[in-house]
Amino acid sequence: MHAQLLTTVGPLDAGTLLAGRYRILAKVGEGGFGMVYKARDTHHKRRLVAIKQIDLGALGPRQIIEATDSYNREVTLLSRLSHPNLPRVYDHFTDPTHWYLVMQYIEGETLEDYLKRTKEGHLPAKEVCTIGVQLTNVLRFLNLLHRPRSNTARRNSNSSNSWTECRPQTPLAVRAACGRSRKACSPSGNDTPSRK
Repeated sequence: MHAQLLTTVGPLDAGTLLAGRYRILAKVGEGGFGMVYKARDTHHKRRLVAIKQIDLGALGPRQIIEATDSYNREVTLLSRLSHPNLPRVYDHFTDPTHWYLVMQYIEGETLEDYLKRTKEGHLPAKEVCTIGVQLTNVLRFLNLLHRPRSNTARRNSNSSNSWTECRPQTPLAVRAACGRSRKACSPSGNDTPSRK
């Protein structure tokens, strides 16, 4: 699972080949410790991945400790999990100034952004119940699996890190330990979720 690579400086440009395997397509997000990129796994032509890059050079000593804890928790926890509402972790690697986590790419928008687009500023009760049940199922799964030492999911579950599908009957994808969840829709605008 570990790959060696050269040190990168600054944001990754589209077209960059990371770890001799992952072709960067675009930057798709930014978080507390770094950036997230959409990439194609050249060893699996059809597989799109999300690569979380943690830039240690941009962090202070306290933030490095927090980032280390977060990265180790994500690698340890998520790489062992298999649940339809959690993204798969495919790979992880480091260079002298960055840590990388390669996960299943989930197309869509955050639940927080989805809420902002609603005309009323809230969701219908039925949709809230559907999302709530799906989040509860993930939290229950994590709690039963990792009791009592893991509170990762409880700490990180909120509207800015929950994805929900376009159709109420499809599952909620939660990146509980990674800090994001998403309302997944295909880019073409139809309601076919993309989660491969």
